[in-house]
Amino acid sequence: MVSPLFLAFILTGSFVINDDVNRWLDYKSNYHLNFSDLEEERSRFNIFVDNIRSIEEHNMLYELGEVTWNQTINQYTHLTTEEFSEQIVGSLLMEEVDDEERVDIVASAPLSIDWTIRGKVTPVKNQGQCGSCWAFSDVGALESQYAIRHNALVQFSEQNLLDCAGSLYNCHGCNGGDPYNAFRYIRDIGIALERNYPYHGRQFSCQWNRGHFKIRSFGILVRNEVAIKNKVGTYGPVSATMNADALHFYHSGIVNSNRCNGQNNHAILITGYGNYGGVPYWKIKNSWGRGWGEQGYFRLISGRNMCGINNYVTFPVL
Repeated sequence: MVSPLFLAFILTGSFVINDDVNRWLDYKSNYHLNFSDLEEERSRFNIFVDNIRSIEEHNMLYELGEVTWNQTINQYTHLTTEEFSEQIVGSLLMEEVDDEERVDIVASAPLSIDWTIRGKVTPVKNQGQCGSCWAFSDVGALESQYAIRHNALVQFSEQNLLDCAGSLYNCHGCNGGDPYNAFRYIRDIGIALERNYPYHGRQFSCQWNRGHFKIRSFGILVRNEVAIKNKVGTYGPVSATMNADALHFYHSGIVNSNRCNGQNNHAILITGYGNYGGVPYWKIKNSWGRGWGEQGYFRLISGRNMCGINNYVTFPVL
């Protein structure tokens, strides 16, 4: 066990436990982090300190009203931007869907809606270090549709999709998957209940060759946020994808960033929409645990295809 004073010297060259070292020690304790050697820890510490400075600069802009969301230290603060993108959110394999297969929704949607307040969204879950966001997004949409139809919150199994929806459905476990074709698996084979097939955060061989529950069909929306609003407002939460690079240190507020213009790399669940201080937003359920963001949720500015939110929006039909 390395003493705090010696570790401070290794990290900073001084036998002084300064604020950065104190925060690092608390951070390691809070997130149960251990490193293979002191060299790796020094590298992680330097990344952590650089990220804290970035967070502080961003939050100064937030205090001045120049940005609409703030940031904080979270479980990803010891990762570089590139590592966060590759290790945490780089896990989508999206099939190109012809425009004629996409569904437009013309409806009279309410001005705002929040399906979480209506009790139609299951609790926030945590995908861990596995690239399984695609499974959590689809299962979340299925769970909400079931709750809307049957007035009961039932949890279905992400692990079932992770283990069993293989390459035939363009899904590859923790190495990424396709939300659209994962719905095809649930239609063809079905899906188990969470209690019968619990989540482990890694892929195993398939343990379930018959589904507890099947959907009748599934669909994908046109690339249009009006259609998304109409679908969410009149039908319920939908699976969506986005570029999540701007979420690295997200804490609260409405994301409106130029840091998420790349390829979509994360799947999430749109659970509602609204307007705060004249800024329209999507309310979105993430799969990084309740300790992240706004109790596991975040808000994203709507009407601008921010972070590619309208590119690949899918839904199940029960």
